[in-house]
Amino acid sequence: MKNALTYFLPCLFLLCSCVDDVTYNEKTEENNSVLIIDQLLKTFESKTHKAHNKQSLQDLINQIEAEALQNETFFNLVDKNYSTPLAADIEAVLTDADAVLTNLSVSTTVKNYVSSVLNTNTQTALTTLSQTIQSDVLLTSVEKTLLADVIDLQNQHILGNGDDDNWDKKEIIAYVQGYTISHANAVLNVLIIKVIEKEN
Repeated sequence: MKNALTYFLPCLFLLCSCVDDVTYNEKTEENNSVLIIDQLLKTFESKTHKAHNKQSLQDLINQIEAEALQNETFFNLVDKNYSTPLAADIEAVLTDADAVLTNLSVSTTVKNYVSSVLNTNTQTALTTLSQTIQSDVLLTSVEKTLLADVIDLQNQHILGNGDDDNWDKKEIIAYVQGYTISHANAVLNVLIIKVIEKEN
């Protein structure tokens, strides 16, 4: 009996570990902002042409939003706090992203971490910063999630998917700006900035 128990318990533990890993990975993929943004950008680019320069910024935002809402993953991010991004908010990021970050209604600690992320240009430094953020007891879980997403965006830029540090900064600050409303707003803000960047 003792031998059977010795064999059975480790197998049970291994089985439970595998189930947790699968659940974690599925949840991560559904909530990975960088993957959602990339997926939405590819979809938007495949369905539209560069005829946006004749329409207003708000019309472009509305068009991007309409396309994004057709994507099930994005649609599932939309909650009661979601609202259509305003041209004035996007224009503010395009004009002076630093001023937008300064004036956002997030804690000074979050603003300082966002600035640190923006000034980090290696994966090793980002990993260290991520560990610092996750162990910071003064941050809420929502703030830690926001900053983890900001780190993921910066990591994408470091890996060479960002073409211009100025645009990369605008994307990250637009993400934080949107996150003050909802996760869906954060994702859509970055998508809007990326579409505008590609048209310039």
